[in-house]
Amino acid sequence: MTGDAYFPLSFNQRNIWNLEQTYPGTSMNHISTTIHIDGRIDLNLLEKSIHMVLRSDASLRTRLRMLEGGPVQYQTAYDEEPFLIYDFSRTNRDGIVNWQEAVAREAMPLYDRPLYRFYIFKTGDSSGGVMMKLHHLISKGWSRYIIT
Repeated sequence: MTGDAYFPLSFNQRNIWNLEQTYPGTSMNHISTTIHIDGRIDLNLLEKSIHMVLRSDASLRTRLRMLEGGPVQYQTAYDEEPFLIYDFSRTNRDGIVNWQEAVAREAMPLYDRPLYRFYIFKTGDSSGGVMMKLHHLISKGWSRYIIT
């Protein structure tokens, strides 16, 4: 954690958190986007670019913690961990779509964990992409366009 600074949730974050409490274990507050890249793709460079975004944008490193007074937010230093690269080169389009839908529906743990997920994938020798899933507590719908 960068310092021991905790901050209250904003009004909008509080509303999102209240929805999480009303409908726990759901993905209703997740914003998911998949970027497909056809043509020459270097998955290692794609991974490095995601790390650069996460390192440079502190808002993506916001986490929640439950204290006696309720939920608070804090930011962490970026701890670079490798992303798994999923190989769908032997899977048809329906299989990829089913995977994306299943990943999008998975609930994220809320407390003391990253509120983002990035899934790098390849669909062939010269195609692939990345699926990103951001919790609405740290992003808005337009955030996915900025990150992209």
